[in-house]
Amino acid sequence: MRGGISQKGNNYYVYLWIGGKKKWFSGAGTSKRKAEMILHEKAVEVQNGTYQEIRKIWFREFGVMWLESYAKTRTKPSTFSSYEDIVRKKLIPTFGDRYLTTITTVMLQRYVSGRLEEVKPKTVVNEIVAIKEMFKHAGRWGYLKVNPAEHLERPRIEKEEMEILNPDEIGLFLEATSSGHRTLFLLAILTGMRRGEILGLKKGDIDWHNMQIAVKRTFSKGGFGSPKTKAGYRKIDMSPHLVHELKKQILRSAASELDLVFCTSDGKPLDADNLIKRQFLPALSFGPGETRSNSIRKYPV
Repeated sequence: MRGGISQKGNNYYVYLWIGGKKKWFSGAGTSKRKAEMILHEKAVEVQNGTYQEIRKIWFREFGVMWLESYAKTRTKPSTFSSYEDIVRKKLIPTFGDRYLTTITTVMLQRYVSGRLEEVKPKTVVNEIVAIKEMFKHAGRWGYLKVNPAEHLERPRIEKEEMEILNPDEIGLFLEATSSGHRTLFLLAILTGMRRGEILGLKKGDIDWHNMQIAVKRTFSKGGFGSPKTKAGYRKIDMSPHLVHELKKQILRSAASELDLVFCTSDGKPLDADNLIKRQFLPALSFGPGETRSNSIRKYPV
């Protein structure tokens, strides 16, 4: 096996003849001893048949490829939508013009620190999940030898103390909601169902005889999906009052193939963001100059 060490300026570089071509390896820096170790390591890999040449690719190219080849086909629609926003709007503008192999743990940690000055820690944690998934697959697919995201540190998320409404406040809140959405909020209050579960609720999920609701799916970011855990699939008992209100809601709801309990006038799913901005937030005020927005915003709708 032909190979050796070459010094250029203060730095040492390793080379090996592989398949009739001279391959160069960096990473030794100013240490000749480290260069000798790299030379030995690469020679052993070639001799054992485990040597794999790292393919160069721009981060933006790999990001798009990862979204299409993995995230789009192997994750839920809502998860893919989140990953796509993170990769295209945050990561590519930051790292897009770098080769994947040149991105280091320090660069990623600086990105995390910068984002913490702009958004909440929970948002940054979600971005770190996407980063770790991307670089994990980069290693599996032969684009990296060392994963720079492996030891990326996540920020601590302080647990917020949850405030709940008392019965009088619940009554005031429901009175402030529009009549077309009051049953939706009543359902959330009486059952604790999540927003996506309510928006994905179909008429066939309601067992009128046993007065129960079967939670089978969620709707988020334009797509239907399954609950995140097995415990998410559950049956919830209904009070007689809720049964009465849901029956009236179904009479009001549009008929469509989706068979949704809460939907637009043409039977399509409600827009979650519009629901919050146009219905939920305006209903936070209990009267002139009186508001409990900080506590109501945490209510699980």
